[in-house]
Amino acid sequence: MYRARNYFYLCRLQREGKITETQYRQLKSLLMADIEDAAMGDLTPVILRQAIWSLERNVLCGMDAIHIGCAVALKADVFIFSDKRQLEAAARSGLRVEAV
Repeated sequence: MYRARNYFYLCRLQREGKITETQYRQLKSLLMADIEDAAMGDLTPVILRQAIWSLERNVLCGMDAIHIGCAVALKADVFIFSDKRQLEAAARSGLRVEAV
C-alpha cells in the first residue's frame, strides 16, 4: 500500500506542476519496477479489526489505519513511515517503528 500511496503522490505532484511530465514518467517507471514483486492481499477481519482499533484511539485517515492493520496482521519486523501521527499510532499498536 505504501508504494501505491507513492504513486498517488507522484500524480498529485505532476498535476500541481511541481514536477515535469518527463520527471513524472521517469519516477513512475522506477516505482513500477519497484512494485514488480509486490504481493497483494485481501483485507481480512484481523486487518480490519486492527484498523478500527487504530482509528478509535488515534487521529488517522482510513488508509493509514489499514496500513497499520496490515503491518500488525503480517507481524512486520519494522514499520517505516514519514508521517509522525501514523508512526505514533503504529507504536501504540505494538509495532517497532522507524521514521524516514
